[in-house]
Amino acid sequence: MSQSSAMNGNDVNTTGNGMHPNGDKNGNVMDDANSSDSLNDHDCTERGLDRNQLVRIIVQAIDSLGYSDSARTLEKEASVEAMSLQMRRLRDCVLLGRWDQLEHVLSEVTVFKSESDARAARFVLYEQKFLELLEAGQTAQALECLRNDLTRLSRDPKLLHKLPLLCMCTTPDEVRKHARWPGAGSESRALVLQKLQSYVPASELLQENRLENMLCQAILYQKQIAMFPYTKQREASLLEDMVHCEDLLPRKILHKLEGHSDEVWFVQFSHDGEYLSSASKDGSAIIWKSRALLAGECETSNAMLHKLEGHSRTICFLSWSPTDKYLLSCGEDHTLRLWDVKSGRCIRVFDRHTGQITACAWMPHGRSFVSGAHDSTIYEWSVDSGECIASYAATTRVNDVSISKDGKLLIATCSDNGIQIFDTTARTQIASMKEKVSITSIFLSSDSESLLVNTNSSEDPKMQEPEIHIWSMRDMEIRQKFKGFKQTKFVIRGCFGGHEQMLVLCGSEDHMVYIWERKSGELIAKLEGHQGTVNTVACSEADGNLIASGSDDKTVIVGSNRCMAAFFIHSASCSVCV
Repeated sequence: MSQSSAMNGNDVNTTGNGMHPNGDKNGNVMDDANSSDSLNDHDCTERGLDRNQLVRIIVQAIDSLGYSDSARTLEKEASVEAMSLQMRRLRDCVLLGRWDQLEHVLSEVTVFKSESDARAARFVLYEQKFLELLEAGQTAQALECLRNDLTRLSRDPKLLHKLPLLCMCTTPDEVRKHARWPGAGSESRALVLQKLQSYVPASELLQENRLENMLCQAILYQKQIAMFPYTKQREASLLEDMVHCEDLLPRKILHKLEGHSDEVWFVQFSHDGEYLSSASKDGSAIIWKSRALLAGECETSNAMLHKLEGHSRTICFLSWSPTDKYLLSCGEDHTLRLWDVKSGRCIRVFDRHTGQITACAWMPHGRSFVSGAHDSTIYEWSVDSGECIASYAATTRVNDVSISKDGKLLIATCSDNGIQIFDTTARTQIASMKEKVSITSIFLSSDSESLLVNTNSSEDPKMQEPEIHIWSMRDMEIRQKFKGFKQTKFVIRGCFGGHEQMLVLCGSEDHMVYIWERKSGELIAKLEGHQGTVNTVACSEADGNLIASGSDDKTVIVGSNRCMAAFFIHSASCSVCV
């Protein structure tokens, strides 16, 4: 944007906010016989937009692109100035750092919303002047600005105590550090103009880059409603609307692997997406070379990396360590086993629970993990020593557990329909949430802001329709609900997936995988392929478009919308009872 003229009464060629040229010396519109508070048909476009406002933001955009001559021509032809004289002078005073002219410029500004807004706006401007003087080493002038201007404009004693301390700084770096300020220049001055927006009517001072901001909002809206990147267009464009493409969702099956001898209860990808683990009622877990299989680097006959055997009963849950070096397994035999992924060897057994272990989760540092069980206990275990190093007081039988990304929160769901939230440092409960019906599983989003909760209905499907809920971890409220799938008496696990976790996926007792758009709650796909209840669905952290599902029909199906690959793992047929 051009900023060429000095503040000597000449118009500076930096427009972006404006008034009609029929105004007084301060840029205020004069009353005349033709003026009116309401718009007539000639003042609006065919779709009802104010023509003057539209011209102003177009002129602002043209100026910002450097086409100042074209901007002036449009102003003249439309009889609309993009910025009043008083606002132009104030804006240039800020952007060009002409603080010696600030008081004179402010004496001409009469458009603040109120007297208190005028005082607040002046403080923002003089604070910027004060900081820039300090940074430039002009301490005496900065102290004068503090005494004569800032002191009379602010009634905040803490702030007035803090500002004089900045005068003790001896270098520009110290000023910026202690003031938490980026320094004199375009960044800090643009922030000053942004703050002024709340003190001046929008009709007088447009938001900087208003048209560009509106277009960015329009593109974001297009992305949301069309579910980008699941669109026909690979990139967003101003030239056309984005169109959703369902063909980009995973739905084809290409490979079939035999491995388990009973139903698959749980699947989970390694963090890097190289492997997929599956747990079965047959008491074994298998690590599959998923990336190699999908890339065509191995055949179905040699896609198995390891078959992990040692549990005496069903394996209910698996969890990869943060570095993917280890895999945890737990289940109905009341034990947890730690497996070395490279060798496939069990290197430690954790044995203290007296009931079925339903879930486990790693702390982010990888030195310990937690486990929850039907004996109403939650233990934290040391990987190195194998000892229980902490315990948490669960209300009843624990059905699922999860750890926040920063490791500060432990979330557990129990058989009393409650969700307990613990502080892992103090090891005490700090909050709780309650569902009306039984909870079968939970899944925490990657940003730890949202909790996906699977609930089941009565055994009589006519009594109540099952729902998946998204709870806000910040507000402890249900933000979204998802319906349409079938879940009565079996454990069904859902998850977030897709690009930036914009999808919700879940299995169902009607043999299908359901996919919803997370923001709207709209059901967008039902994936066929299984012949029995789908107990579990997982998405790869490395590639949110890579999914896996495990079923009672002796199969695990894996699909990707890029390579459209999938495979089966043989099992048997029965379901996990709650």
